Amino acid sequence: MQKRFPLSVACCVAFLFMAFTANTSWAQSLFWDATAERNGVLMESTYSELYYNNGELVDQQIEVRVWNAPPNIQLKVIVRGTAIGVLRTNADGFGRFYKGRNAVPVGNDGRPTAPHVEDGDLIEVGKHKGKRFLSGEFMPR
Repeated sequence: MQKRFPLSVACCVAFLFMAFTANTSWAQSLFWDATAERNGVLMESTYSELYYNNGELVDQQIEVRVWNAPPNIQLKVIVRGTAIGVLRTNADGFGRFYKGRNAVPVGNDGRPTAPHVEDGDLIEVGKHKGKRFLSGEFMPR
């Protein structure tokens, strides 16, 4: 009579084999959000970091959206006091700005070596007619 391994033992052996031979690369995403409202105009912004290659590289993205803004205007997008681009609204007062950076090295502090968002950093969407239009603080998700 021939002895056979139970199916559960064979599955455990296969799982352990895959776990020890799998690619050790990992990915982790971090997000910060900022919102603001002024006179019915809404702003939402999300900054994200996707870490990969065992945490040695990061992709960065920032997206800003406004609703109910004056139609067909240009608004500067300013993060930590530095202008990073221009958001243009359409005829309905909606505007979207997106910027991404890929394969940024990670520094000794575990954060991107390129400019990045910290908790409480200010994002401003403006200046319209010489005034700051909207501003909000980035907070971690």
